[in-house]
Amino acid sequence: MGQKPSEFQKVVHYVEATLGHYYGFVPQMTALEHIVTREALQDQFGESVRRLPEFESRAGVYLYNDIDKEELFIGMHVDEKVQSHLEGESPLTGVTRENIDSFWVLIEEVSHFHLLINRISQNRGVSKLELEWQGEIDKLLVAALTLRAQSGDPCLKDLVNLLHEHSDITAHRELKEIYEEANRYAARFWHRTLKSPRPLGDETKGFLRDSYWVLWNEKKSRLVRLP
Repeated sequence: MGQKPSEFQKVVHYVEATLGHYYGFVPQMTALEHIVTREALQDQFGESVRRLPEFESRAGVYLYNDIDKEELFIGMHVDEKVQSHLEGESPLTGVTRENIDSFWVLIEEVSHFHLLINRISQNRGVSKLELEWQGEIDKLLVAALTLRAQSGDPCLKDLVNLLHEHSDITAHRELKEIYEEANRYAARFWHRTLKSPRPLGDETKGFLRDSYWVLWNEKKSRLVRLP
């Protein structure tokens, strides 16, 4: 018999399944098979990885794709404190103010992981800005869908206020401008969505699902055209 999955593993699988179902893709692999420690990243990439802005972050996805050698490395680091928090206060039991931050950290990186994999499978690129925008969208989306399933209320307005009105961006200076722009476009989308009588209805799902598969310039154009 296989080992019973931990609560953290269950949360990762849940996020992957939610994203796959919403956007219409079958996950080609699970991020759980690509969880790496900082020490493993140093073994893979050497001391130079420590100079990356993301290295000291609570979580991050690391990609190395050598097309000529047909070598692909992708690893997802999640800080042990975040893993422990999700293990002890699982959002699958209930999304709360106490666990929402750790839940969002995980959702963002799982979002990055699968967007990268999906684009690689299509031989298409993805910009850092697009990755961050998608992560911001998915943080709210998965949390809202989870809350709706748990209580019947997605609490979307509260989530938008919490993420976009009452949080600070503390990114490394090399990335802060990108994060701020991604946050600005995501906030614009969700504030517009809140005006809809059915914020998580078919219109929102259709827009997000269609936009998921286009590159950033087209995605940005669609966002700008939103009323």
